[in-house]
Amino acid sequence: MKLFYITNARLPNDKGHGIQIVKMAEAFHKKIGSSFQLVVPDKAQPKGFSNSIKDFYSLKEEIPINKLNIADPMFLSRFLPEVFERPLFDLQILFFGIISFVFAISRDGTFYTRDFYLVPFLLFAGKKVYYEAHYFPTTKAAIFFHRLLIPKLTGVIVLTKSFKTNYDNFGFKYRRLLVSPDATDPEFFKIKKIKHPKLIIGYIGRLSGLGEDKGGNILINAFRSLKSKKCELLVVGEKEKDRVPGVAFAGTLPYKKMPYYFNLIDIAVIPFPDRPHFRYFMSPLKLFDYLACGKPIITSDLPSIREILTEDNAVFFKPGDITSLAYAMEKLLLNKDIRLRMSKNNIELGKKYIWDKRVGLIYDFICQ
Repeated sequence: MKLFYITNARLPNDKGHGIQIVKMAEAFHKKIGSSFQLVVPDKAQPKGFSNSIKDFYSLKEEIPINKLNIADPMFLSRFLPEVFERPLFDLQILFFGIISFVFAISRDGTFYTRDFYLVPFLLFAGKKVYYEAHYFPTTKAAIFFHRLLIPKLTGVIVLTKSFKTNYDNFGFKYRRLLVSPDATDPEFFKIKKIKHPKLIIGYIGRLSGLGEDKGGNILINAFRSLKSKKCELLVVGEKEKDRVPGVAFAGTLPYKKMPYYFNLIDIAVIPFPDRPHFRYFMSPLKLFDYLACGKPIITSDLPSIREILTEDNAVFFKPGDITSLAYAMEKLLLNKDIRLRMSKNNIELGKKYIWDKRVGLIYDFICQ
């Protein structure tokens, strides 16, 4: 069986979805070899970005990739007011959808995508299509098209049990559905522990996204309120905006440098707010990478997180509550035994969530 993973993503990029796509592609290639191909648009890279996916993501070998030529109208956004950015992006989506249809209609095989807007083009080409959902529809139009198209898919992969529950509650009829959370690569993060005179509380990722705060404000304010001063806060993925004593910002870094920073921190934080996407539908890569590195975790108490972690793996705090987060920080800072026990538990738990296992499960689902 020939499998094409097609997605409208510029690769490489410094976003989490880029890591997820490439790690899935690497595992698919390892599983089925030349029967797999990653298909993406051939977009120009920003200044400072390497064109080598293998080098940027520290892959062991090249993955088969087909970059489709596309007229990308997004370059016009440099010269036009911000109000034109969304229409230009929508136009780019349309162009890539049409090119995806032409590509699909001339290929024999099964198609896999995480972009719902590619689904109608691939279905119209008469292909078997598997859709991996990362966002739940929020507008009436999006819900309408999900109800219309999901029954026509050969299969759906969702990240959480809550995803499936909401599909059912909204009346989305599907032929087959698989729940499969994200994963990690323990071997990638396996480096010697880095010693530091102070305990480091760390957050890996952006503090905001899609115009929404991801809990960055309460993270900084909770750290400010700590009684213990024998610690520092490290944020990797954001540049410093305001100088805060004891807080270091490492900025956006190439993925291949992540093992150093993951292993530098002593306590990992997931401070996400209590909003529908975070509550029900997310499966954050950082969570599984924290597990792979054996980090004690402090996390917002959300159902999506509870599907993976228990009190054996993390200290939970009330989402959006500065006092609750500060208390959780103090608890781990002052209790080495809890940190060591969680570290051991999390290394073991991380072994369940490996990219090869995830792809093996999905591939078996496709082949049924």
